[in-house]
Amino acid sequence: MTRTYRNSVNLVRLTVEFHDFLTSTPPWPAFPDDPFHNMTYTVDKVLFNVDSFQTVMHTYGVLAGSTRSTLEWNAIDIRSLKDEFVSVYQAFLAQTNFESRCRLLLDLVKLQIFIAGAFYDRAP
Repeated sequence: MTRTYRNSVNLVRLTVEFHDFLTSTPPWPAFPDDPFHNMTYTVDKVLFNVDSFQTVMHTYGVLAGSTRSTLEWNAIDIRSLKDEFVSVYQAFLAQTNFESRCRLLLDLVKLQIFIAGAFYDRAP
């Protein structure tokens, strides 16, 4: 199994788990009765996998048909991060073209990194 393939699978798993964390009510309780630990656990998983993101991002960049980010960073603020993530996630699930789906996955990981930085060491 190639390193890029393993990293891609890892990013998909991480993204699905992150989506589940963001959209569950109350947030996904890996640690019942401890929302701060739930948040730091989720954020740490994102930060731990930044090297997987870099590997896939560099590999994606050499593909024929690769494109730039779909995210409009000027329109995103801290209050809209969750909604933006869920919207891009839905587009990711609906996409059938490999290159487009990979681009959306990378954008989802970028959003996760942004959210991780914004909420690191902060109570939810």
